[in-house]
Order: sequence, then C-alpha cells, then structure tokens
Amino acid sequence: MSDCLIKDTYSNNLFWEGYDIWFQLYAGSLNWKLCKAVAYKESEYNANAIGEDGEIGVMQIMFSTAQDMGCYDREELFNPEKNIKYGCKYLNWLRIQFIDGGLQELLVAYNWGIGNVKKTIDEYGIKWYLHVPLVVKQYYEKVMLYYSQLGG
Repeated sequence: MSDCLIKDTYSNNLFWEGYDIWFQLYAGSLNWKLCKAVAYKESEYNANAIGEDGEIGVMQIMFSTAQDMGCYDREELFNPEKNIKYGCKYLNWLRIQFIDGGLQELLVAYNWGIGNVKKTIDEYGIKWYLHVPLVVKQYYEKVMLYYSQLGG
C-alpha cells in the first residue's frame, strides 16, 4: 500500500541508508535491496505510516500477518526495526510458498494477497499475470524499478 494516511516520512529518498542495517540483517534468503525497495514503495521508509486498510509502518504489514510471523503486540509494528523484521520474514515466507515462481509471484502476493495470487494461478495457469489488477501490476513494476535503481 503506497497511499498512506500518515505521511510523516523519515526520508522520501530511495537511497536513504537509515534502515539499511536492518534490511541487511533480516532479509534472510532475499537480496536486502529487494526488501528495501518494497519498503520504499510501501511507505517511503515511514515508521508511522498507516495504510487505508490498516497496514502499519515501514513495510506496511497488517497486524494479522505480523502475528503469523511471531508479532503479538500491534505497537511493535511502529518500531522500524521490528516492522522490517516481520515484513522481511513475511517476504521470505512468501518466497517459500512460490518456490517454483519468481519475484513476480512474491511481490504480487505481498501487495495483493497470497490467496488472490494462488487462486489466479490455479484458474489461469501460466498466464495468471494477465488477470492481475492494473494497480497491482503497477506496484510490481515500481518495486522492480526501485530494486534495479538500488543495484539489485
């Protein structure tokens, strides 16, 4: 979710390095620059961002999703380190769910939801991406652009 209700950004500069240590620490099997690109698209690194549907913090993660990743206190999601930790953990979990896929499935699922992606893949197979909403495709393309600009 990139249209946050609160825009108290720490930096609207893609190359800001303020949270890089946490992206590097928590990226797991993913390139940390991909996690950083997701965070920039989601909130422009804003730890206080709240999305229209209740997404929270730097990675714009839903509390219910963060709970699945081991978070039991909603307020933790306003801590940038913890938010990045849970967001990266979720990205890595999605990667496992789409082990035969690529970044497209992973990033579309992060934005649109894993259920929507799996249902669309089941229904349309290899041409599933043709049936993804335009706004989700734009999200994917923007994250990939940021990832490329970051040197990923």
